[in-house]
Amino acid sequence: VEHGCNAPVLGEISYAKKEKSPIVVEKGSRSIIAEQFRVIRTNIGFTRNDGKEPQVILVTSHRPEEGKSFVSLNLAASFALLDKKVVVLEFDLRKPRLSQALKVVSEKGISNFLSNANISLDSLLYEVPDFNGDFSLLPAGPIPPNPAELILGPRMKIMMEELKKKFDYVILDTPPYSLVTDSSLLGIYADVNIVVLRHRFTFKFVLKELNKKMRENPAQGLYTIINRVGEGRSYMKYKNYRNYGFSEYFDTPQKRRKGIAGWFKKKNH
Repeated sequence: VEHGCNAPVLGEISYAKKEKSPIVVEKGSRSIIAEQFRVIRTNIGFTRNDGKEPQVILVTSHRPEEGKSFVSLNLAASFALLDKKVVVLEFDLRKPRLSQALKVVSEKGISNFLSNANISLDSLLYEVPDFNGDFSLLPAGPIPPNPAELILGPRMKIMMEELKKKFDYVILDTPPYSLVTDSSLLGIYADVNIVVLRHRFTFKFVLKELNKKMRENPAQGLYTIINRVGEGRSYMKYKNYRNYGFSEYFDTPQKRRKGIAGWFKKKNH
């Protein structure tokens, strides 16, 4: 990716078998994936040339199934663990997935606010459990017939201004840019635009498309994240981490002590 694309790589996320929860970055989590999200979180802090912390982060991909929603949720979780107020906007208004993943039942959301001046944002926000009120979701709401027109409407700017006052970070989970224009329209509100590339899945010509986007709009702040690295084989073996004790490094202290005790017991017998 670095050889074929001018957009900097913020980090990579290892492939893991399907988790019980779409959020793998939790308080006290020491898995490789949780640490990789922390690295990406740190790298995002260095993306602005003016020295300011980026507040609005847009996440998209070239096509579905590349992991943009997974990245959006866990990136938000990593910021929330710093006691920062974070909100994720379910801006895939045509095929919303975040509410379903978090098992949120909501009849109203973004589409209602953008089309109705009498709805308040506070009534639409859903608090994600186990983050002490720091992590919120703004659901998509009913699927509208005109998503692009709603995004271009006057209520969009009002919504973003209100959210930036309420939250430290605003993360936009947007549709794949190759299918609809929504992510391009939303890009004007973002400090950082992230394109998620999936290992052994994303087409190579996408790298050339991103180069073209950067030439046409060099100020947009375009970056990439490589998702599901090592899929189809053991990532520990792929990276040769186990030979250097990296698996023990990511274990919890209790698990590490148990492993050491087992090793001594085996040696003594």
